[in-house]
Amino acid sequence: MSSKRRLDEAERWRKVVVWSIAAFAGTLPFSHVPAQIALGIGAIGWVVWSVRSGRANIVGEAFFIPALIYWTWNILASAVSERPSHSLLALVDNEWPALVGVLTLWSLRSEGELRSILRVFFVSSGIAMLYGIVQTFTGVEWIKGAHLSPIGGGFYRAVGFSGFYLTFAGFAMTVFFLASAYALERPSSTARWMVPGLTILAILGTFARSVWLAMALLLPFAAWAVSRGKSRMVAVAVGCSVAALVFAVEPLRDRALSVFDLAQHETRLNLWKTSLAISRAHPVLGIGQDNFTTVFEVFRVEGFYDTFVHPHNDYLSVLVHGGVPALAAFIGMWVIVLKRGWDSWKRERGSLTSWIALGGVAALGGFLLSATFQNYYGTFVNCFNWWFISGILLTTYHLRSQSVQSNL
Repeated sequence: MSSKRRLDEAERWRKVVVWSIAAFAGTLPFSHVPAQIALGIGAIGWVVWSVRSGRANIVGEAFFIPALIYWTWNILASAVSERPSHSLLALVDNEWPALVGVLTLWSLRSEGELRSILRVFFVSSGIAMLYGIVQTFTGVEWIKGAHLSPIGGGFYRAVGFSGFYLTFAGFAMTVFFLASAYALERPSSTARWMVPGLTILAILGTFARSVWLAMALLLPFAAWAVSRGKSRMVAVAVGCSVAALVFAVEPLRDRALSVFDLAQHETRLNLWKTSLAISRAHPVLGIGQDNFTTVFEVFRVEGFYDTFVHPHNDYLSVLVHGGVPALAAFIGMWVIVLKRGWDSWKRERGSLTSWIALGGVAALGGFLLSATFQNYYGTFVNCFNWWFISGILLTTYHLRSQSVQSNL
């Protein structure tokens, strides 16, 4: 086979990976099952692409240093735990969503490919948001034929296609920031603002306080970062409108103010105390993946619990399962990803990659803030989305770097 034919065939397999990522983005808002199938096809495509091109198609990135430390340390922690086989399998199950971020970074080669994938993601997400809004007013989850929990005032908690309001809320938050950034590339386009508008209503309909709090903190940051004429005014207007809506509707206002009622957080506070007790006993290697319920009764702090499946805090979960080194590496990963995204935003404002970088920073920041109160990294849909956003942020940085090098 000639060199040109080999390169052409390799390029076709690279496009298979890109199409697989697009299929992942288009199906994730509905179900993580087809999204995982698409991701598996993408992984196979990457292997064939590497074989056909005669080299491993890997993009070097400083992010992989803490990432490899994090994964290696967790493998060691699970291998020496009380249930090594169970823990190692649970670790693979929990961490394999990272593949979507890695494949996104390694396979996307142009702003056009990024734009196409995002369009697919936004259309699918818009449908999911609309479905969530309908659920808020009807209380019916038609896909599963279930009735949703009433929240008062004739409203119900939206769950979207995920089946759980917190999962849907976390997902919707990231869609809002990415879709808003996409709209700000062309702020005069009414069509582009449809998905952010639907998403805000869907988020309110989840009555998820952790996500509300994260957005309340991040929207002013986004308005400041935009810091230009109309775009800044739009961001400020959206923030003020949402705040006014929350306090104008009684069930929304009551839910928002309940954040300050410590009596409603007793289980969460007790879980945090128990988690710290576990970490003091196992500071270096933790207890291994998915062993929280196994040791819970040994370290349980006295008090009320309505659940004890996980610590209700992603940072404490990482600390408990992998120890202090795992937590340090975990935080290090996201610091680098956020820095890459912020650098991409600052480098060339106005382009699609810079706007999406800003939206990605806000979306990932939302996950990192909400993770203080919830278990987002440990849920499939949100973990996949977490890594998808991270892959997009790293990709925007490297696309901008390639552009700068080309100009030079």
